[in-house]
Amino acid sequence: MRVLAPSVLPYAIVFLMNIVAAEKRNGWEPAPFMDAPPFGLDSTHTFGFALRGKAYATTGNVRVKEFDFCGDCRNMTQEFRQSIWEEFSDAFYSYDPARGWTDLGPHPGGTRGFAQGDIMDRGTEREILYFGLGQTRSVTEKFPRWRFDSNGTYVLSPEATSYPRLQDWWSFDGTNWTRLRDFPGIGRTHPAVSAEGGKVYVGMGYGELCPSVADPCAANHNLGADADPRGKSSNLADVWVYDVATDSWEEAAPFPYPVHHPLHFGVPGAGSFFLGGHNGAVILDKVWRHNYFTKGEDSWTEMEPIPGVGRVAATQFVYKEKGYILGGETASRENNLLEGFSNSEKNGMLPPEEGVTYKEDHRSMATNEFLEYDPKTDSWTKLPSTPDAGSRWASSSFVLDEYAYNFQGVIRKGHYHFGNFTMVWPQQGYRIYLGELSKDNIAVSSTGKISTFLSVVMLGGCILMLQ
Repeated sequence: MRVLAPSVLPYAIVFLMNIVAAEKRNGWEPAPFMDAPPFGLDSTHTFGFALRGKAYATTGNVRVKEFDFCGDCRNMTQEFRQSIWEEFSDAFYSYDPARGWTDLGPHPGGTRGFAQGDIMDRGTEREILYFGLGQTRSVTEKFPRWRFDSNGTYVLSPEATSYPRLQDWWSFDGTNWTRLRDFPGIGRTHPAVSAEGGKVYVGMGYGELCPSVADPCAANHNLGADADPRGKSSNLADVWVYDVATDSWEEAAPFPYPVHHPLHFGVPGAGSFFLGGHNGAVILDKVWRHNYFTKGEDSWTEMEPIPGVGRVAATQFVYKEKGYILGGETASRENNLLEGFSNSEKNGMLPPEEGVTYKEDHRSMATNEFLEYDPKTDSWTKLPSTPDAGSRWASSSFVLDEYAYNFQGVIRKGHYHFGNFTMVWPQQGYRIYLGELSKDNIAVSSTGKISTFLSVVMLGGCILMLQ
């Protein structure tokens, strides 16, 4: 214990105020005007972003309350699942912490969910969002998809689905949306998108396999060694590079394995990173960097894995040359493995049951984990979790005025198949200060708890400092 004389009292008081301010800023707090879903509805997979000093949120998967009782409903027919589950939005809103949400009218690309994007030239006056793909639903029109006809011939069926996967590609400069050259690969959901140095890397995700008679689909599916991938959809490994200067696409080296719903970010000066996601039974914790910006090569380098467990469907953002991931889901047993997939057995889990369509889905972690990745040191730091009672699946985020915001998403626990499923839609968004004041004054322990290093107490005319 140290005793300070009255002469240093003003300085001690200022020091104490700084400690209190730093502690407040390091904790998550309710975000203004985020005490209800921003669009008047609950959603997942809404894409949040900040651009040129303003924040936005657009599109997403709309909550259908009839779906809440069963979650993934994987033991029901595909027709029933789609009739109540996959509803999408064309919402486009801006956000101001002083005034709330403003409706900017529908997204020009129409309703969609599972879409992704990233910001080019982040932190400059030239910031531009690149965004697209995903899936939509039509109540009046059917769209083509490859499948086998009644004669066993593999053909492009002209009216096969009312849920087409999209290939349209857009930019937004803070004023106007511009449609660019369409993505040349297979339309897909859950793609990874990373923008850096005039290039936008787009790939992976979930989409149609063998979309032609000639396509061999080599090593690009997860259906088992003897399964015919034609006419089916699964995880994808192809990666394409969009060149901003020429509005053109070129195929890059494929990702090391097929994966959907991976996390992704482009860190200025450090390159494009892709991490997590899942491939059938396996929830991944691996992190990969594309080597174009570091080595001038079209190749991949494995980096330090995500600490703890693998995860899927987290939200991600970049702040001051570091990448951040928040929330997402993992395997219920926290062993990164799921039952009921064609590759479950070879990973030590139960294979699909005879005559049963159940597949174990990923579920909420105990807390809404918040992790920081530093590409300069290839290391991870655990930061405070949001106050949620579990991790959010497919939530949204952005960074505005040095605050990170987290909103939307859903907390899913248990499985309908086992009669213990719960689904909670959080009605509060949160924010946390990421500025330098917090970094200088607060330490975050390995448990994610915030701690200060001393306490200051007034006693008579003196200050007591307790370590």
